[in-house]
Order: sequence, then C-alpha cells, then structure tokens
Amino acid sequence: MMNRVLSHPHQRPRGTILHEMLITLTVSVVVLTGVAHLMVFTGQQRRTMSQQTTAAREAGNLMEGFMTRPWDDVTSEKLSATPLSAACSERLPGAELTVQVDGQSDGDDPAKQIAIEIVWYDSVGRPVSPVRLVAWRYPSTEAQP
Repeated sequence: MMNRVLSHPHQRPRGTILHEMLITLTVSVVVLTGVAHLMVFTGQQRRTMSQQTTAAREAGNLMEGFMTRPWDDVTSEKLSATPLSAACSERLPGAELTVQVDGQSDGDDPAKQIAIEIVWYDSVGRPVSPVRLVAWRYPSTEAQP
C-alpha cells in the first residue's frame, strides 16, 4: 500500500504569499510615488498662482496711485522711481518693476499711456511670465484751485 499525501484543494504552492507581497509592495510604491509627484506639482502651482495674484494686486495698487498724481508727474522717470511694496518684494524673488509712459497728443485729446510690468524669478532663477497692466491717463478738465 502506497502512502499518498493528498493535498488540500485550497492549499497554495510554496512562495505564493511572498510573490503576492512583492507585487503588492511594488504597486504601493508606484502609487505613492505618483501621489508624491502630484503633491509637489500641486504645491508648485499654488505657489505660482499666489505669486501671480501678489503681482497683479501690486500692479493694480501702483496704477491706482499713478492715476491720482498730478498730470506733470506722470512721466516714466518719476513713476519708475516708485519702489515695490515690502510684501511684494518678499513674496516675489528678485522682483523688478518697469514703468513706461508714452504721451500722445491728437489735437484736442491728449493722453498718456502708463504701462506697468512686474517680473520675478522662480526657485531655479528663471524669469516667470510677467504681470503687465496698461491704462490711459487723461488730463483733468476741472479747474485747478
């Protein structure tokens, strides 16, 4: 009489659990790496959007101030001397302000175009797409006291 060892029908071959664990570990590492890259990308996008918002607000605030200046003070030389705010300089690495005023006199309709541009640099020193704001300034028609 031969002794036969009957295997249980639900018994797994040796090493199956080890293989399953390695596959699960590999899939987990791939998924976690993808999530980590997504988090880094999302953080960079948030920082970029925050910087764009800061630059746009700064340009708007500067333009508002420029529009209230006397007509004769609205020149490239005088407006370019305006510094960026401390908050803007702190949030935008290497921020630079450029102001250009172009005058136009078409007969009875004199006007000055004021262009503000704020440029800054990313974490590796590349210039980021600048924020640019342009407005037209007309002389006051009210009598000066």
